Amino acid sequence: MMVKVLFFAEAKRIVGKGEVDLDFAGKTVLDIKEELLEKYPSLETSFNSVVFAVNEQYVAEGTALKDGDVLAVIPPVGGG
Repeated sequence: MMVKVLFFAEAKRIVGKGEVDLDFAGKTVLDIKEELLEKYPSLETSFNSVVFAVNEQYVAEGTALKDGDVLAVIPPVGGG
């Protein structure tokens, strides 16, 4: 059972690609976040200000994931 994780901006640069597939095995967004931080410790600074979306809907870190979900790691957006 897999979840696709999409990265943008600084997180994409740190990971070195725009997406990864992870075995989720009944995990929550927080579980995936912790797994990503273990694999890519440099994400810690970026993860202080990101929000998460599952299937294009913003979610809390306690949200349970299902097979085939797409988890987006969304950085803050600025403009002027």
